[in-house]
Amino acid sequence: MITQASGTVVQAPGDTIALDVASAVVDPACGAADLRERLRGRTWRLAARWKGCRAHRVLRLRLRASSDCTVLRGTMTGTGARRSRLVATASRCGDGIADPGRGERCDDANLIDDDGCDAGCGRCVDPATLASTWAAIQANVFDRACTACHGERTTAGLDFRAPGSYERIVGVPAASGLFQVKAGDHLQSLIWLKMAKVSLGGLDDLPGGGMPFGFPLPADVVNAFGRWIDAGAPRDGFVDGAQALLVACD
Repeated sequence: MITQASGTVVQAPGDTIALDVASAVVDPACGAADLRERLRGRTWRLAARWKGCRAHRVLRLRLRASSDCTVLRGTMTGTGARRSRLVATASRCGDGIADPGRGERCDDANLIDDDGCDAGCGRCVDPATLASTWAAIQANVFDRACTACHGERTTAGLDFRAPGSYERIVGVPAASGLFQVKAGDHLQSLIWLKMAKVSLGGLDDLPGGGMPFGFPLPADVVNAFGRWIDAGAPRDGFVDGAQALLVACD
């Protein structure tokens, strides 16, 4: 959401810029436009272009992301209008905007438990409804943090939606001689390595960015995912030491 703006193109505070891995929307003024990303040095640069938006023949958005991807700075330009300079902050849990791309299942504008939307902006998952550690991974990792990018759009060819997600990742070869998930070895499992790159740090030699884009999963959840892999990535039963994957219901 725009927190600072000047110029005639951006109409703060009424505008909201919504970004995901593929598109940008200026709400309520403009529909979706393709979002282009490139890494220059250590800085992500983002760009989008609309035609016929808000009475402008062409509207362009150019942004630079902070190192932690929580602040965007840049400009919005439109034909026949003075350039707007803007600073935008990322959606956060508790702001009243449900953001699936950041793993939010809900956002009721507070950080209070016991009201159907917990302090982490996740609708409570009762462990009694989860039949296995794998079911907990599907509910509390993939559904919560991954399917916004790796779902219908199958970014990088991955679809984490149930049913069928287990068959699409376990034992499936990936880049650089790794597997998406190699049962028995989390260090040969690309999905775990991508999560660990963001959540645990290190792994600078691993090509590409970490997952999820822009925010880390809790370290204990990533470690529990690794324990499940090392235990043979079982489809059934519960793995000792992977309790962090279970979310208690308040």
